Amino acid sequence: MILSFCFWGFAMDYEGLPKYRARAAELDARVRADYPRHAGEARSLMNRILRRTDRQKWLVFNGEACDRKMDLGSLHTTHRYVSSLLECRDKGQPVTGQYLESAVRACLGLGFAAIRGGRAD
Repeated sequence: MILSFCFWGFAMDYEGLPKYRARAAELDARVRADYPRHAGEARSLMNRILRRTDRQKWLVFNGEACDRKMDLGSLHTTHRYVSSLLECRDKGQPVTGQYLESAVRACLGLGFAAIRGGRAD
């Protein structure tokens, strides 16, 4: 018998959650190693945007990024991309908050779903 529990309406097998959390923590650590000054800000920006999204139910980062439609690779790639944009902003390139927000929405919404051949909704 597999035990299940819910996070914000999302059911996941209890046996698979520890592996998922370990993998998410590993991917988060990679971005933090490459972008130590910007990874936290990128993560907080993504959390703020994802919590506002009504179409998807998320628990984001530190091993809690659970969504049936989005895999950890997409979250990791977006985290890395936003961190690099923040680094460019600090070097004087014109990267606005609106651009960052639209980049996160594009990467985690239609963009990756189209690449994977899946559905955005």
